[in-house]
Amino acid sequence: MSESKEYEYFDRKSSKWNIIGFLNECDLEPFQRKIDCYLKCLDTIFESEHGMRKETAKNLLDNYKLEPKTDRRRARHWDQERSRKQVHINQPIVATVHGNGNMTNIGDDNSGTIVSSKRGKRDKEEEDERNQTKRVRFHEEKSPLKKKSKSGKRVSI
Repeated sequence: MSESKEYEYFDRKSSKWNIIGFLNECDLEPFQRKIDCYLKCLDTIFESEHGMRKETAKNLLDNYKLEPKTDRRRARHWDQERSRKQVHINQPIVATVHGNGNMTNIGDDNSGTIVSSKRGKRDKEEEDERNQTKRVRFHEEKSPLKKKSKSGKRVSI
């Protein structure tokens, strides 16, 4: 969710709202920005709407802000689980590994972000096709210098 779409999650039925659902759908980073957006949206709904949406917003705000703060604990647990799945690379070095095991150093990447270029299935199939064509040509061009005679011995041509 971008800043302009922050209310999109709350367009659904209020009975479907929960903090984990919001965190999963929100694109804002870091975690604190997600939480700030969630609380801001609930505050706005609570102040400007009536009926079930207002009640649900109030309940969710209370679950986050008031003891026993169940939603706050759930959100922190969600963030901890998410961070376990992430890999942080400090001072990465970009290198190329060749088929023979040699590694060529391309350089340092101080940004900490490495973009991996994955070859798709189609690229692999095209490469396999080219290699297969090379093998066929090699076998076609190779003419035998010796033939077997009827007796089984090899005879030079």
